[in-house]
Amino acid sequence: PPSMKFPPVYGTYNTNEVQAGEYLQPARSTVAVHPLCRRPLKKPWGKKMVAKELGAWFGFTSRRGGSGGAGGGGGGYYARSGNRRRYLWMDGHDTPNAYNTVQNFEWDAMNSESLIVNHAESFRWTMATLLALAKRCGRIFQMPMVMSEEGVHYLWTVLDFESVDEMGIDYRETNFPRNRKSWHSETISFQSVARTALAPLKDVDKEGTMYVQYPTNNNSNITTTHHPLNGGDGDSSKGTTTTTITEAWKFNNINDTRAEERALDAWWALHTAIPEVDSSELLLVNPHFISASYTRKLRSKLERSRKINNYTPSVAEKEIFEVYERLKWCAGDKIVKKNDLVGRGSAEGSCHGRGHTYISFGP
Repeated sequence: PPSMKFPPVYGTYNTNEVQAGEYLQPARSTVAVHPLCRRPLKKPWGKKMVAKELGAWFGFTSRRGGSGGAGGGGGGYYARSGNRRRYLWMDGHDTPNAYNTVQNFEWDAMNSESLIVNHAESFRWTMATLLALAKRCGRIFQMPMVMSEEGVHYLWTVLDFESVDEMGIDYRETNFPRNRKSWHSETISFQSVARTALAPLKDVDKEGTMYVQYPTNNNSNITTTHHPLNGGDGDSSKGTTTTTITEAWKFNNINDTRAEERALDAWWALHTAIPEVDSSELLLVNPHFISASYTRKLRSKLERSRKINNYTPSVAEKEIFEVYERLKWCAGDKIVKKNDLVGRGSAEGSCHGRGHTYISFGP
């Protein structure tokens, strides 16, 4: 029979050392957790997510060595390397990797240019866009936290991730980047970071701009002298420096009836067209263009695209539509379950395998 790599240590444990329950609050002395839910032997996927969010998930490891390149290893749950270590975060709201239903980007969500406050369609289109981009780039989607007037929620209590699994999109839990097992090294969480943004596309007007920022190595053999007065030894050394490149483009809608589609496609393409962006470990994506007014346009285009010869979506729109139509959502509140905050998050909040498509929610 196979032997256990980490056999249990038998003995007597106090209450904090091994916790079992629906709402777990691990202490510093906790060595194991056993997530439960209201009904015995139910919600196994939700229990797994609770363990992951608490940092108690061991995770699988790669069976093969290598740098993580084609046919290589480096593809464990936490420990990853090479092109298998590429993640995608949401950027732009006032909290890193978060969707705020009340305040977004640099203005209040009630602003006439945005109007996304508690707007379910904006939330669903934003998640569909990020997941579609993760699929296109072959990146791991990092679940953003969902912030509402009630508090903070886990995305997996709002979105049925079985539909994400079916599309072959890899993902990680909300607290994944806070778990040091996922870091690039003991002191560095991500070795390289790139970010992109696309400003509002409504009529491609005053803010029809695209933005990208990425690191690049400068191999010009810059010489650095370690001066004795600064604690150095007086010797000189040569090495590589990393600089940040920032670029922006303004779109022009003159005599172009499909300016919005072209702008979206251009932004969509730069994530894989620029090698430094494509290879960065972490990609921060700011889907600034998704507002209440623009989601109505997307919904209209989606409905028209179903009719023969009525509308042909652009490359980006087609990929977003495909994900949007297949995503399933938990029942209850259109955006968040108001009684299922992070502090009260449990396996019971998961709707894995029981979600509904957007059609069930209406416009």
